[in-house]
Order: sequence, then C-alpha cells, then structure tokens
Amino acid sequence: MNTAVAVDIGGTSIKVATVGCDGTVVGRETRDTAAASATASDIGEKIADMVQRQLDARAHHHASTVGIGVPGTTSEDGDRVINMPNIPSFNGFPLGTMLSKTLGLPVFIDNTSNNAARGEALFGAAKGRNCFALVTIGTGIGGAIYIDGDIYRGASLYAGEIGHTTVVPEG
Repeated sequence: MNTAVAVDIGGTSIKVATVGCDGTVVGRETRDTAAASATASDIGEKIADMVQRQLDARAHHHASTVGIGVPGTTSEDGDRVINMPNIPSFNGFPLGTMLSKTLGLPVFIDNTSNNAARGEALFGAAKGRNCFALVTIGTGIGGAIYIDGDIYRGASLYAGEIGHTTVVPEG
C-alpha cells in the first residue's frame, strides 16, 4: 500500500499519522508540543523522530511524502512557516528543507485548515464538490476556501483565515 505521513503541529500537541491513498489511517502517534520551552529546531527534531517511527513501523507501506499542517501562514512553495503566532520560533524556519534532508522524502507544509479542506475534498463531506468553505475548531479557529478544485489563498495568502489573526504582537 502506498502511503503518506501526515503531521499536524498544534499549540498543545503534535499529531502524526500514516495514511493510505484511500484515506485509511494505518498508524498514529501524539506528543506534547512543548512550544513555550522549545526552539523550532527542537520541535523539528521531535517531528522527525515521530515521522521516522511511523516509517519504521510501516516500512511495507512505502511512504512517498510528508504533509504538514500548521496553524499559521506558510510560504507558497510549502517549505517554511511565515507566521505562526502560537509558536513564533517557527517564523521563517525552513522546516520543510530540514525534514526532507533528515527523512529523505519530499515535505510539504501548509495551513492546517487548508490541509483539512483538501482532505474533505478527497475523502470527506466535500467529496465531489468543486467549491466550499471549511471552518476548523481546535485550540484556535481557522478556515479555508476551496474554489475550482483548489485552495484559494488570496493576494496575501490569508484568504479563509476567519479566526483570530494577530495584527499587533501582544495586542
């Protein structure tokens, strides 16, 4: 079975799952983020360890990529976090490059809500839909807009962000 490894970086926990092409979850793990006391590099190493454990435990599933969701804005090339208010040490950090070198797999990073919208379009409530909006509720509130079969980002990459957006740090 061909698989991908999915990572959700949240303010309180990091979740990693191995997922089949049909959306079946074949393995998962959760750890605390420890965002307040850890650097981006420390958290990146924790993620690499979690992903590697999934790869080792399911080597017969042939993982082909790693997809990461973050509660913030990411670069258009899917390599780095631009702005993550709850873990500011990630701002500008090349997490995709670091993990790709460590794991030997392509790594793509996007906003958690955008990734959730992709999942719903492929396997969930929005399957077969070409346009929809999605709201995510977790530690924070997020959203995504899906138009003509793809995520709509807007001119500043913030389209769909309906939750709290930091305008003034500490404001």
